[in-house]
Amino acid sequence: MKRLVYVPLEPYQERYTQQLSAPKVGWFESQWIKHGINYIRIDGDEELTLVPRKIRSGSVLDAVGRSRWCANQLLRLYDMIDKGELHGTDRIYFDDFWHPGIESLKYIFHQSEYFKQNGEPKLYSYLWAQSADSWDFTYSMRNWIRHYEKGNGRIFDGVFVANTLLQELV
Repeated sequence: MKRLVYVPLEPYQERYTQQLSAPKVGWFESQWIKHGINYIRIDGDEELTLVPRKIRSGSVLDAVGRSRWCANQLLRLYDMIDKGELHGTDRIYFDDFWHPGIESLKYIFHQSEYFKQNGEPKLYSYLWAQSADSWDFTYSMRNWIRHYEKGNGRIFDGVFVANTLLQELV
């Protein structure tokens, strides 16, 4: 049975991520509910969802809070793997291409006898920003982060893009 595993951005009230990722009413999740799509939500550090978040270190999202949120999401996915709750028929959707540590999932899939025999879950993400775009905040990091982008592009089975410029660059 196919199932969607949703890995959202942390919902900051001061950014678009609140509208995007708020439980049950976020842009994507509300549509999955509306259309009866079987999914589970993997949140990060719940402490970060209980109080309004402020961006303290970062341009778009708080770099420290985001990394902490994503690390917790990955830990929850690892627990699902350990418990045999993640299957080759699952589709894992990340709200953001820039999910720190995503390569660890692909590494686990390649090392696991279960996934070798039963297939790997498919990984998908949304690309909101890219360092090849001179208007993007990541442009100043392009000398090192462009390599990360190209590697990530090979990890995901599909990447949805925010605009036609990014589509041309992927």
